[in-house]
Amino acid sequence: MAAFDVVGWQAGIWPRRRPNKEAGPGRTHHLPMVRPRRSGESRNVFWVNLSRPSGRAGRCGCFRLPGGKEGDDLTVEFTVLGRKFVGLDGGLTCTPNEAVSFMVITKDQEETDRSWDAIVRNGGQESACGWCKDRWGHSWQVTPRLLLELTTSSDRDKARRAFGAMMTMGKIDIATIDAAARV
Repeated sequence: MAAFDVVGWQAGIWPRRRPNKEAGPGRTHHLPMVRPRRSGESRNVFWVNLSRPSGRAGRCGCFRLPGGKEGDDLTVEFTVLGRKFVGLDGGLTCTPNEAVSFMVITKDQEETDRSWDAIVRNGGQESACGWCKDRWGHSWQVTPRLLLELTTSSDRDKARRAFGAMMTMGKIDIATIDAAARV
């Protein structure tokens, strides 16, 4: 499943270790680099565990800030929802905002509930329209696939009704959205 601290993402470009069909031999790929407030290994583990089975965390070197102690790594590499990220310690000046968020696309109400509850019940906070924040203040959108399908429907009345129903919710209730779209 799946927001980072600052709008100023850095896109690191590294040569691929193994060429693939899309990139071609010797081409580079983009790896989003985010700047959390501190390296926060516990945060990275939480994010990765939330996105099981695709999540995987590992250190991207043991580069510590001056005066740092064990666990105060400057960079941490992790994978969330099948996407690889590098966290670069932003220090105490970087604070979370909603300009960038993880969007978790869920297949059904059970997965929606599981994702939402994992974020909110672990010190997070509810917001509107499927948005919530984890305990570190990072924004997440827990979005059922059906919601996306209905709100982008070519039947504009159906899309409007689904969107209107969504606007009244915190956590998305798929049955309510579906019923509103069918009226």
